[in-house]
Amino acid sequence: VFEDINGFDETFRRNQDLEFLVRLLRKYKLAYVDEMGLIYHRHPSNEKRSFDMEKITAHYTNSFSNNIAELSKKEKEYFDTMINLQLFRYRLVGRKDMKKALSMVADGCVGYIDVIRYLSHLFYRKISKKSYGFDL
Repeated sequence: VFEDINGFDETFRRNQDLEFLVRLLRKYKLAYVDEMGLIYHRHPSNEKRSFDMEKITAHYTNSFSNNIAELSKKEKEYFDTMINLQLFRYRLVGRKDMKKALSMVADGCVGYIDVIRYLSHLFYRKISKKSYGFDL
């Protein structure tokens, strides 16, 4: 399956797994296996942590514009909200640009309540050391 869909697209600096899953699920079904299949060791000294989330997001949305166009109106709104919350977080935390982050709220790109819920979610993840998805 991995070879059939040409593996990971390495032009993605982040979200390679999401990009891979979109292509995989277009052709195949996914099953859950309750066992560890891979152990991945990360070495912080070797990690490159700088990235431009705005460029990464643009690459992701451009690459999947056809898929996004197929979404229902409600699904597109959900997608846009999640993408904008990710950009809000990047601007607030990654770039430490409070002005740009707050302008997203003022311009209506992200809602006040969504921001409060999202920041609460991120805070909980930090203190609980658990990583899982955010649900609107």
